Amino acid sequence: MIKITKTPYVWHVVKRHVTGKVLDLGAGTAWSCLECKKLGLDVVAVDFLDSSLKALKSMHFKTVKHDLNEFPYPFENGSFDTVLLIHVIEHLYSPFKTLVEIRRILKKNGTLILACPNANEKIQRSWKGPESEVEGAKHLYGFVPKTLKLTVEKAGLNVKKYYVNVALVSKPRLVTLFQPIFKLLGQDTWFVCGK
Repeated sequence: MIKITKTPYVWHVVKRHVTGKVLDLGAGTAWSCLECKKLGLDVVAVDFLDSSLKALKSMHFKTVKHDLNEFPYPFENGSFDTVLLIHVIEHLYSPFKTLVEIRRILKKNGTLILACPNANEKIQRSWKGPESEVEGAKHLYGFVPKTLKLTVEKAGLNVKKYYVNVALVSKPRLVTLFQPIFKLLGQDTWFVCGK
């Protein structure tokens, strides 16, 4: 999947929730794999693009080629402590089915880090709605925080924390401090979800 290319500022806040064996679904440009590596975590990177997989392999990551629109995913029940789904869900044919599948492969008390653009056009003027081409991939769905939360809960997961990424603030302490304001202005919705 096509993903953002640099580490978003909110990562410095949510990374404390990333533990154990990590599955990065739609690893794309590898920034999240590299960040997990810095934390000393074991990461399995999944993508369907040969170019992404080649780059990930060159950085010595374990890789799996898989189209996330095909079910089931090639992992056993309860295989991972943390699953990352960052700027991917809006590109998939069945977001709900994807979340149910993630629930299956998460260990008991596992964590999903889920991020996607806020589709509220009044907040994010650059939002390109469903069926628009974005960096070579189409947005098939647009989520606002409320609908994303409802989809997560319907899939049997729960939202433990809700953050927003705003590109203007780079210090983790400020990202945390100003979350109430960012939720009014924010571009990207970031959920920390539990099984």
